[in-house]
Amino acid sequence: MQYKQDNNANQFQIIYPQRNKPYSQDNKQNTLPKLKHYLQEVEQNNGVLNKIKEQGIKFADKINNYFQVLSPQIKNHNEYLDMKLKYNDDEQLIQKQNTQQRNQKSYDLLSSIVFEIRSLRSICKLSNQQSQYLPGMISIKTKESQIGLNERSIGVDLICLIDKSGSMRGEKIKMVKKTLILLLDFLGEQDRLQIITFNEQAQRLTPLKCLTEKNKQYFQSIISQIQPRGLTKISSATHIAFKQLDDKLYRNNVSSIFLLSDGQDREALFEISNQIKHIKQVFTLYTFGFGEDYDAQLMTSICKLKNGYFYFVKDITLLDEYFAHAIGEIVSVIAEQIQINISSISIKPMQDLQISKTYGNMWKQRGHIYDINIPQLASGTRKDFVFEIQIPQIDSKILDHERVVKVLEASLSMKDPISGEIIKKSAALNLTLFNQDENVDVIEECTDVYSQYLRVKSTETIDNAKQACDQNNFVEAQRLLDNMMIQIQKNNHKVVQKCTGIIQDINQAKQASQKIQYNTFGSKQLCQMIVNNYAQGGINSIFSFDGKQLQQLKSSQFLNLTQQTMIKIVQTKKAQY
Repeated sequence: MQYKQDNNANQFQIIYPQRNKPYSQDNKQNTLPKLKHYLQEVEQNNGVLNKIKEQGIKFADKINNYFQVLSPQIKNHNEYLDMKLKYNDDEQLIQKQNTQQRNQKSYDLLSSIVFEIRSLRSICKLSNQQSQYLPGMISIKTKESQIGLNERSIGVDLICLIDKSGSMRGEKIKMVKKTLILLLDFLGEQDRLQIITFNEQAQRLTPLKCLTEKNKQYFQSIISQIQPRGLTKISSATHIAFKQLDDKLYRNNVSSIFLLSDGQDREALFEISNQIKHIKQVFTLYTFGFGEDYDAQLMTSICKLKNGYFYFVKDITLLDEYFAHAIGEIVSVIAEQIQINISSISIKPMQDLQISKTYGNMWKQRGHIYDINIPQLASGTRKDFVFEIQIPQIDSKILDHERVVKVLEASLSMKDPISGEIIKKSAALNLTLFNQDENVDVIEECTDVYSQYLRVKSTETIDNAKQACDQNNFVEAQRLLDNMMIQIQKNNHKVVQKCTGIIQDINQAKQASQKIQYNTFGSKQLCQMIVNNYAQGGINSIFSFDGKQLQQLKSSQFLNLTQQTMIKIVQTKKAQY
């Protein structure tokens, strides 16, 4: 590698060895001493390197691209090479308000968050013949923030990973550019943005920079120059993004990554899963899939690694609305590092009671204790974690002093992203017990618990229907969905009214499970429903009978006020053209 100065332009260029031949394993082995040599040259030529940095050329990015061709074995044995590639050139944060003003406008976590455990019935008539199963849920409900978008004190670090492979040519890349520029209007000086593009290799187009008016012009210029070409290697971009999160000098309140791709990458999930294990920073990961040729199962699996959502963008003109939804979530974050623990209480006569089933992949079991970890929590949202408890059969009589029993207890811990304060709450589930031969008045059921139970049961049914479609058993898929719809609609008006979003999803799932639709867009739509419904977030795409993706004109079941406002702004601007 050589450094060449252009005396006329007073600029420096980096001259790399030509790569005319494909990389074989021998080429990869030979790359290691070359990298060592290049790094030594950098250390010996600090003056030249500083000049290069002044010209805006990021040497670390160039070395990182070259480093990608090494085999995994070489990388693992030479981690010090990766450590030398520091992405610590992030711009210093701008404090929009002084400390006193921020404290006045901050969100009061202790008083604005409800944490509770409830079951479908609080009264239980015991049986001496068989065990009983009772649905329950842990809930976190947050109040809407009264702080306006222009007054918020939360700052966001957003890293956008943009697929620029050849398949993104035409309307796709045009809409991506348009959406990225629109994004600049929703973020302020306290927020920072970074653009990373990727095809078979990733390129860091910008460092993390504050979105001042001057920098917005800088980003517009960078975005306009993105040109599609090449193949798709998603993990090359996540590698840089994750390292950026770890290396950055300044820590903003909230961090998130948006991944946009229309391609397929068989090795991506394995590689990204390994990369993410070593990242200590708290962040969410949202994925956006374009068109009909990409791997939707991959995109949903990637977003689940960090509690994000999946956006299915068949109609590219809807990308800006989905972007607004995702941005609305991260700018309204009011807590991070949410940790929930739930355990059963071994007290007679319920000493054998246990949690028999949980719904969704967020649950982690440690013996009789279940843990749930969420990176971030937004205002005006709710998270309901549904489970079933098994009430054992009881042969003996319940005495009066044994009627009210605490069967479950839970704890909540979360961090205030502004003050760093740790807030803790606790909750317990009590059941009132009656013997089998006792007369009990009508036992009321909690409609809120039942509607959330139907949400996860419907999602489980949609998952089973998708598996049936994968086996070309489309008749079985329709049967499963029909039975689930009957189960919902046989309930009273209050329950059905709370299930309007679920009913819409099942109707959409029935349409998506027909053979022609499934093989075009249906499989992706079902993937989206499964991950978003379990996580209670994102937007589930709506399609007409002829397969056209429709605009979301009604409020989605998982929107908060900030998201509604941002989507409305985007839709209003569209209507003006």
